[in-house]
Amino acid sequence: MGAAIRSKDWAKTSLGPPDTWPTELRIVVRLMLTTNHPIFVFWGPELTCLYNDAYSQSLGPELHPGALGKPAREVWDEIWDIIGPQIKIVMSGKGATWHKDHLVPITRKGARDEVFWTYSYSPIDDPSSASGVGGVLVICSETTEKVLTARELQQELEAREVLLQEVNHRIKNSLQLVSTLLRLEGRAAQTDETRSSLSRASARVNAISSVHELIYRTGGFATIRIKDYVGELCEAISDSLAGQSGVTLTYESVEMEVSTDLAISMALLINELVTNAFKHAFPNGRMGVIEVKVSAENDHLTVCVADNGVGKSAEASGNLGSRIIDGLVGQVSATISEGNEGEGHRVHLRIPLKG
Repeated sequence: MGAAIRSKDWAKTSLGPPDTWPTELRIVVRLMLTTNHPIFVFWGPELTCLYNDAYSQSLGPELHPGALGKPAREVWDEIWDIIGPQIKIVMSGKGATWHKDHLVPITRKGARDEVFWTYSYSPIDDPSSASGVGGVLVICSETTEKVLTARELQQELEAREVLLQEVNHRIKNSLQLVSTLLRLEGRAAQTDETRSSLSRASARVNAISSVHELIYRTGGFATIRIKDYVGELCEAISDSLAGQSGVTLTYESVEMEVSTDLAISMALLINELVTNAFKHAFPNGRMGVIEVKVSAENDHLTVCVADNGVGKSAEASGNLGSRIIDGLVGQVSATISEGNEGEGHRVHLRIPLKG
């Protein structure tokens, strides 16, 4: 472009021969030609066009090299509604403009391209001009590839999110179907022991299903708001054990988020602890209360399930529910302490939170 500017017959343009150009323009042109940053210059009343090699790479044969020395309106007529007002701001002395990833489509290589740019329009001083501005310095970078790649990635992420929601919805429905089948089998069972086992198996499936329901409804896949999850889980357990109308289940939880994996393990733990309390703490229609509390303590989560029933008997240890609890405790690397306290039984879990 340096050679093109030197060989240009500038006497036939409004700028005239280069040796008559204002010092400000000569300095800017020299800086423009010695940088690899794409730069364009508009100068004078006609906004005559000058640009460097880096900028020429963004132009098609429709504009390069023909744009050199021509008035801006003639060169950029197809986008004048976009850049004209921006140039006017600068030329009137109102300061510079800044545009990030801005759509400025241009025709190049026979097609109108959707082109994005990050660019600034800055004033070039000229004391002889009424506004004190003789031209506009455009420092720019074409960001089309970056913008289109980000757009494609966003579309892909949205498509994956839709797919994840659909998969989660189907998992939730499948879990609910399994839970329903277990309940139906339980009603048809011949012995109380079988009915109880199937009922508890149904409750375990429901515990997992409640987490998936919350995932599906909130759109979160990596984490779960634990306060919402504990509340919905306890409500679901109460509904499934509604036959024991003399027992009240209360709950409270810290407001925070935990990973989905931890939420599912906690759901199963709380389900087992609460159903154990329902089953063993209140025999013969005894009335009472079961409390579930979840709190945060430094880098640990604390889960406490307590009741005011008859306390845990030796017979309750070693059953399937207890073995499931032991397995889940190991799965989340928790520590567990429990014991009878006055009237009732208390289980205290301390679960480490991973960063």
